[in-house]
Amino acid sequence: MAIVVEEERKSSAGGLITFLMWAVIFVIVVATVYYVFFKKPDTIPNLVTPANFKNTQRLSQITLPSDVLDQPAFKNLRPYVTPVFSSNVGKTDPFIPF
Repeated sequence: MAIVVEEERKSSAGGLITFLMWAVIFVIVVATVYYVFFKKPDTIPNLVTPANFKNTQRLSQITLPSDVLDQPAFKNLRPYVTPVFSSNVGKTDPFIPF
């Protein structure tokens, strides 16, 4: 008695579904590559900055008059932020064993 082994034949509908699946994957990959590498992003057009924004350099150099600095309310102000101190924590070379 002979044993005959045959491959299953794919139906034409299965081949069409496989083709459509690969086509969709290809379109997604091409669209992703286009938007990531080739499309320039929409940017905000050049806006004219207001004149009062251009004068910030002068604003940073203003000193307070002595009548403001001598007020008791100003002298009673306290900083509520703790200062950050830099310290040497850890090893200088992390690859040296203990």
